[in-house]
Amino acid sequence: GYSLRDSIETEQEGLISYNYNGKGGISAVGLTNSLQIFKDLAIGAELRYIFGKSNYVTEVNFPDQQLQIRATKTTAINQVSDFDTKFGLTYQIRFRSKQNKQRDLSSFESSSAQKQKTNKDSLLLKFGFTFKPSVSLTGNYNFIAESFFGNSQFATVVDTVFRRESLGGQIIMPMQYGAGLCLSNSNKKWMFTADYRYTDWATFKLFENTDSVRSSYTVSGGFQFIPQPNKSGTFKSASYRLGGYYSDGMLRINGNNVPEYGLTFGVGLPFTIPTYYRKPVTSMVNLAFSYGQRGNINPNLLEEQFFRVSLTFSLNDRWFVRTRFE
Repeated sequence: GYSLRDSIETEQEGLISYNYNGKGGISAVGLTNSLQIFKDLAIGAELRYIFGKSNYVTEVNFPDQQLQIRATKTTAINQVSDFDTKFGLTYQIRFRSKQNKQRDLSSFESSSAQKQKTNKDSLLLKFGFTFKPSVSLTGNYNFIAESFFGNSQFATVVDTVFRRESLGGQIIMPMQYGAGLCLSNSNKKWMFTADYRYTDWATFKLFENTDSVRSSYTVSGGFQFIPQPNKSGTFKSASYRLGGYYSDGMLRINGNNVPEYGLTFGVGLPFTIPTYYRKPVTSMVNLAFSYGQRGNINPNLLEEQFFRVSLTFSLNDRWFVRTRFE
């Protein structure tokens, strides 16, 4: 949803005002699944159903000459309903120090203590790759152009200049791929991540119409720290996170790019609840904050500064248990 206003003044028409309004949006419902091929290799896929409707209204008014020049109003309604897919792959490499590779046979240490000592200095390096192919989404659009006297609230429609209804078409969504890495130690006390994503927005089309978009990339990185991963208590085992990102921007306006960058920080609070099978499972409540900036005023463009707050829940449960009889 947005509402923008602009105006210019000419010698013949006098003051001309422009009103731009939009509402609606696109929603998606997805199903994701993964399969472990080998010990450290896994693949995954996501299937999404995309649906929604967006309304765009543009008005051109002449306040100084309301009875001489008709105002115009154009309304575009776009609808989409289709599926798209995404694929992924992860690979993990384990590093252990030489002293931890040797097995400690001391009878004074329990097996759990030996295991903890073995994994004390071990490192985990994970690589991830994602690929989202270009897809043509099925949709339809309606377009109407009208002329009227007055303003949008008290308008008297004079004529319908142009009208198209329920015309089918395709929305070409761009190809996207990404790569990332994650470095952490075995006891999950700290973790560092870095990601790169490229989207070929230059191929985007909305019912055979192109837009002011360009191919763009996004780089991001983050760090997570858990003071005492194996201890009970919400704040002792909480996950504290800090990160940042930069994108050269998918928009290109008046020959200039619109970059975006920001900082993010948050905390993950674990909590344990008993499951149906009376076995405790740990879930997570995540609270995140981000501050960023989009655009730049130097090349006579718009600059936007924003602040976001998000609250998410990661709920775990044991769904499938094999029943055994002795």
